[in-house]
Amino acid sequence: MSTQIRGEGTDIAGVFPVSKSLKVTVMDDQGVVGFQSLPIPIAVTDVQALNDDLIASLDVSQYKFISLQLTGNWVATISFQGSNDGGTFYPIVTSNPSGGLANGETSTTENRLIKVPTIYRFVRIRATAYSSGIIEGVAFGHRDENSSGLIAAIGPVTLNPETTKKIGNVGIVTDAETLLNDYYVGAAGPVNVNSRVLRGQASNLRAIVMTNLTATPRYVKIYDSATTPVAGAGTPVIVIALPVAATLAYPIPSEGLSFSNGIAMTMTLGAANDNVTGTSTVDFVLTSIFT
Repeated sequence: MSTQIRGEGTDIAGVFPVSKSLKVTVMDDQGVVGFQSLPIPIAVTDVQALNDDLIASLDVSQYKFISLQLTGNWVATISFQGSNDGGTFYPIVTSNPSGGLANGETSTTENRLIKVPTIYRFVRIRATAYSSGIIEGVAFGHRDENSSGLIAAIGPVTLNPETTKKIGNVGIVTDAETLLNDYYVGAAGPVNVNSRVLRGQASNLRAIVMTNLTATPRYVKIYDSATTPVAGAGTPVIVIALPVAATLAYPIPSEGLSFSNGIAMTMTLGAANDNVTGTSTVDFVLTSIFT
């Protein structure tokens, strides 16, 4: 038993010999078994004047999308519009399967293929500017989606290099970060004689080891800075008290301490952030800093 469907295909019905259940096989007019709905023709009216509709207000609730091909010899602007109430229409974004544009378009001025999404109930395609010619077209409504929808971008993607972006406590810097072992012998003199930059870029501070061989304590202050700090100005990230005649390994977390700008230091005889007392005698302070 067979039944012809709109002259486009055939449903062949049969009965399973054991279960006695009905089996229906859908085939197209070429005898090929099909699993998707066939595209449905949509009426298109030739446009020859401003505000003429190529497709008048159409209920598209039964379709996943509409495919339209514009033809003819014309100079005009064809706009794509959507509405839920069928009265007020707004521009809608369509994709260009034939042109491979990076962005969707709400209108066109040339013959091409258009994929019109149907995320609203009504669609209208209208000439919103007209100069000459006859605008023609062929349109189909599709009940099955056969792509990912609107094309957002086509072609290679260019990535800009990162600079000082961070992921957690990991600093990503302009230059590849290398292990730096900064060994420094303190000097005697004015308060800023020991002010210096240890690393002039975003870094992780991994270890600090210092030895004070003098008879008085020293206070080393570590700043998040890529420029030489001024003793007594700003707020240090770390203040390290170096006891007399001792070596100190300052505790650092295993993942390191993140400095977004750079690592710099000053050394004074006072603990306060605003202290500006320099060393007046020969200084025997040794510092080793790893980043």
